[in-house]
Amino acid sequence: EDPYTLTELSKCEREIGNYEKAKIYIDKAIKINPLPQYRIRKGEILFCIGEHYQEAIEVLKDVLEEDSSFKECYKIIALSYLELEDYPNALRYINLAILNSQDDEYLYKLKSKILKYLNKPDEALNVLLKFYENYPDDMEIENTIASEYEKREEYGKALSFINKSLLKEKDSDKYLGKEIILVQMERYEDAIGICTKGLNIRKSIYGKKSLDYAISLNNLALIYYEMGALNDAVDIFNDAMVIKKDVLPKIHGQISIGYFNLGLVYDKLNRYNEALKNYRASMEIDNELGAYEDVLLTAEYVAEIYERNGMLEEAEAYRTLCSEDDVQ
Repeated sequence: EDPYTLTELSKCEREIGNYEKAKIYIDKAIKINPLPQYRIRKGEILFCIGEHYQEAIEVLKDVLEEDSSFKECYKIIALSYLELEDYPNALRYINLAILNSQDDEYLYKLKSKILKYLNKPDEALNVLLKFYENYPDDMEIENTIASEYEKREEYGKALSFINKSLLKEKDSDKYLGKEIILVQMERYEDAIGICTKGLNIRKSIYGKKSLDYAISLNNLALIYYEMGALNDAVDIFNDAMVIKKDVLPKIHGQISIGYFNLGLVYDKLNRYNEALKNYRASMEIDNELGAYEDVLLTAEYVAEIYERNGMLEEAEAYRTLCSEDDVQ
């Protein structure tokens, strides 16, 4: 019956994802002693459960009415309104959260996201730029801004910010971001150089026989594919696939992606039998995984090969066979 012990039990259950049980313990603690700290935890748990957003809002607003110094409530209220798609109220409370914690980059990202839902993309970007102006030493903000410029297809600005981010920290994920931007700019040789740097970082951390290294190889192969160096792409895709098969079970999304990518490049090389073999292998795995939309996408590539080779009846039959109802 000790409320402190009950809150600690609640915390343990929450950390392992048992939110319903965490709620039972925190409710018992609140019944004994309704401290605002305990009620805040209840609000957080209700948010985590996923279907009690309005109740979480009411619990946290009650706390704020009694004592507005509990600034952590604002963020959870904003997140709850966001889940309820009440974007004006989400914006109102994220502004209050920022007012009380002006150096938290996550809050600015959240405000930017809310503004995009409100169809205010320029304001959304300006929020991030304002944070960068005030806190230029933040380790992630340039990377975040680069991503936003990339989505707007302003690749020059995206490249400028990702370069600034890499000056602070040479991270393989940031190299991947720069690589993607360079590919969009059709600067393939530069993209290969950046991808190779990221590949070497992953090799030094995870080793050559790791999934991370295989995924990096796959990214390198995609650059060669985009620039039309198809034979190089085939070799590197195959190298990545050998590693994936060594470290993953046969039925895995990354194995499916490997087969699909090989299908793409063989298709471009007009090596249709090999393309069909890999496309079908990808489809079989996706069907086992229940990824039916991916099955239908790949089926369309198979049907197009039949069409290009004048096999119209086979193409139509394949589309019919792989209709969504039949796949499931």
